[in-house]
Amino acid sequence: MDLSRTATLMLLLSGLSISTTGWTATPDPSCSGGTVNVTRQFANGESTLCVATQDLISTGNTQIHGGADISFVAGRSIALHNGFRALPNARFNAYIGSTPPDISVENASQTESDSGTNTLLFPVTLSNPYTLPVSMSYSTQNISASAGTDYTATSGSLVIPAGQGGGTISVTIHGDTDAEPNETLQLTLSNPQHAYFADNQAVGTLINDDEFATGLDTRPANTTCLAGDQPSQGTSIELVNTFPGITFSTPLVMAQPPGDSSRFMVAEKAGSIRVVKDGVKLGTPFLDITSAISSGGERGLLGMAFHPNYASNGYFYLSYTDNSGDSVISRFTVSANPDIASSASEQIILTLDQPYSNHNGGNILFGPDGYLYIGFGDGGSGGDPLNHSQDKSTWLGAMLRIDVDSGSPYTVPADNPYAGSTCNQSARTGECPEIFAHGLRNPWRWSFDRSSGDLWAADVGQNAWEEVNIITSGGNYGWRCYEGTHAYNLSGCQAASAYDMPVVEYNHSEGYSVTGGYVYRGASIPSLQGTYLYANYGTGSIWGLPYYSSPGSTATLLLNAYTNVLSFAEDHAGELYILATDGIIYRFQLSGGGNGVLIPDRLSETGCVLAQDPTQPANGVIPYDVNALFWSDNADKTRWLVLPNGATIDIQADGHWNFPAGSVLIKEMALNGKLVETRLLMRHTNGNWGGYTYEWNSDET
Repeated sequence: MDLSRTATLMLLLSGLSISTTGWTATPDPSCSGGTVNVTRQFANGESTLCVATQDLISTGNTQIHGGADISFVAGRSIALHNGFRALPNARFNAYIGSTPPDISVENASQTESDSGTNTLLFPVTLSNPYTLPVSMSYSTQNISASAGTDYTATSGSLVIPAGQGGGTISVTIHGDTDAEPNETLQLTLSNPQHAYFADNQAVGTLINDDEFATGLDTRPANTTCLAGDQPSQGTSIELVNTFPGITFSTPLVMAQPPGDSSRFMVAEKAGSIRVVKDGVKLGTPFLDITSAISSGGERGLLGMAFHPNYASNGYFYLSYTDNSGDSVISRFTVSANPDIASSASEQIILTLDQPYSNHNGGNILFGPDGYLYIGFGDGGSGGDPLNHSQDKSTWLGAMLRIDVDSGSPYTVPADNPYAGSTCNQSARTGECPEIFAHGLRNPWRWSFDRSSGDLWAADVGQNAWEEVNIITSGGNYGWRCYEGTHAYNLSGCQAASAYDMPVVEYNHSEGYSVTGGYVYRGASIPSLQGTYLYANYGTGSIWGLPYYSSPGSTATLLLNAYTNVLSFAEDHAGELYILATDGIIYRFQLSGGGNGVLIPDRLSETGCVLAQDPTQPANGVIPYDVNALFWSDNADKTRWLVLPNGATIDIQADGHWNFPAGSVLIKEMALNGKLVETRLLMRHTNGNWGGYTYEWNSDET
């Protein structure tokens, strides 16, 4: 008999006989456990084999795996020879008589007292008394009760003597005078010996015996937390011509000067900037630099950004391709006439040699930090043959961030990820301090979320995948190693985890050449609030993606523009537009009407909490609780209700409560003492209920 060093063989029979043959077992109809076949392997956790009237004899190689049990009736014999082997850590238990029992533990409850302690008793029972002692470990865990305050945390071992059918586990509970809901704890059993678990968990309930104070001496006045009209909106989203009768020649950028909502400035690819003032396109361009621009293919006047202080300094910035095919970022100044800029005022900020005619990028914008951001593509051709995007010694394939308000012509912000370093772009050495992020192929259109400040960038794909990224300081977005999340050219690349993967991607079966848009923050389309819009140039499809989306999210197809979408635009009110190859600028709007009612974006704006401290309810809010608590992943919940002044709750004949219009029910949820969510259930003026939820940030602000 070959026993491994770490194996344990326990023969719990008296008078066993040992033979030199293998194992066999003859079927026995009085035994429900089955039979043993030649060369049978007993697996870990296998059901017990019953041998009642026949001896068990080995006839071949037999292996016992850890945890296999075999039961025998008294007087039977077992032979373990001829190749019998117990595997490492195996346990072979040969039991006399009945099969080892099942263990069950029952729920328990006990009423609290006002002081001192009481005992919560959990009954533990066996399915049948057993010939050997049965033991197990136990421990308590919090549910809504708290160890130390409501009860004494308990752990230990319970031994049920041979021949007995069960035992009890006691937990000490603490009395108090708090008027509170019943509280619960959990008892968990583990490590059974000579038995199996049928149930190994039970719930203990601490029954509150203190009366709740009910009613209010004076009902607080409620002037702030009221459910008004229910938001309604049109049946769908549509595009309408923003300026009927007006067209443009390949419009690539549209913006309103800061502080001026009467004018739209539209930059045309060939080099002209047109003014639309109060809905009328002026005959004289705001600026015309067509003679300085190469505008074939992906070249041209590609970007325009107004300085945040344009109203006082008159500065605006352009990104264009010069007649040598290189990228130029320049500053211009408006003249005394707000409808005309000075072409002689150009001050070149920076230039970049472009090795090929495509992938110039070209978009520029001022960020919420006041710095100028500049996006450049990888320099062109196909597949980034010169490996620009993964090389921080060149601006190609990167997002730059510079300070145009200091230095001549600019300085590098001190918090840029490579600030303090230097580079030689011709020699391809060092790290360029202007770089904010890299690993981009052709960030054609990108924008800042005016609410969160996030930088959303659509990066045009190569042969198969288009992608949208959220750009952060020091980010590496993977190109040329990855096209979206898919390997493209891994030569010299790191593992995929080293790169920042896109928030969303789509393959060329859905379209080609992504056009980045904006996170919608306008008021006319409530259903789009907080949604990032982007388009596919090739098909005109326009998608929406919630701004809180995580990598790998799926966008929703909103509509089709049925034209090639060159660019998006945003006005001062947060409404969005697309600029199309048909020369028309379209505006998003609801079709089918809508009442324009909005639920506030922030809980602090609802009037149901204190604006200065949204963790506290407003003055007119009344706390309440429920008799039967609902399990919500261990979250603690606090509830309030609010009624309009003078209104009451009616109880209908069937016992249902009828809340008056304007009522609000509030539920606050916390995990481990931190607020995670607050829900408002509002009965609007039309009698309908509407539910709205607010997610808390980590600072609970």
